[in-house]
Amino acid sequence: MNWEAQSGRPRGISSGARRALRLREKAHTRDGAAIAAAGEGKHLQAMLQAVQTIRLPLGDFYNSLSDEQKARFNNLGRQLFAQK
Repeated sequence: MNWEAQSGRPRGISSGARRALRLREKAHTRDGAAIAAAGEGKHLQAMLQAVQTIRLPLGDFYNSLSDEQKARFNNLGRQLFAQK
């Protein structure tokens, strides 16, 4: 792959890859780090909101299960996490 002499970036890459490289370069700057942290904060906030939204309905569902169903449900969760 040919490299551009001035920027150190590869030539002939897609525009999406060029954008990703620019974002990565910005993330290494002081302002870019703040931008990246803000993006991560928004992502975490969205995840927290999703958990808060589903927590009560899922708890109600779980509490409505019989002991046997709860055991199967718990086992299913263990199997899913063991695969990762």
